[in-house]
Amino acid sequence: MIQTKTFERCSSLQKITIPSSVKRIKDSAFAGCSSLTQISLPSTLNMFGRFVFDGVQSLEIIGDIQIIMAPMFHKCTSLKQIIITALVVEIESCAFAVSMAIFIDTSLSTTFVLSRLCALSKFLIAD
Repeated sequence: MIQTKTFERCSSLQKITIPSSVKRIKDSAFAGCSSLTQISLPSTLNMFGRFVFDGVQSLEIIGDIQIIMAPMFHKCTSLKQIIITALVVEIESCAFAVSMAIFIDTSLSTTFVLSRLCALSKFLIAD
């Protein structure tokens, strides 16, 4: 488990690979990591806390995420693009609160422009 605020405001952290022994990432673990650009997640990871990537500016997530939980990407105002694969089945309300992002579902070749997902109760990606 990665504990609450473990890497909070670690401005020198650019890339990280989470080992398969990690099952949970708790609240604000990477909040304010302004230089974080890539995170590799194991398939064993099954729980994210709140505000995990709060304020992160640009991030490539490598791994199998099925649910983008709220508010994982709170205040990511410079976040420009998220690639959503067929593995993602749900985006919870407010997952990208106070963020602007362009979502591209590569399996459907469809582009969604969303801002402040708090207005949605749930966003599902079809098979």
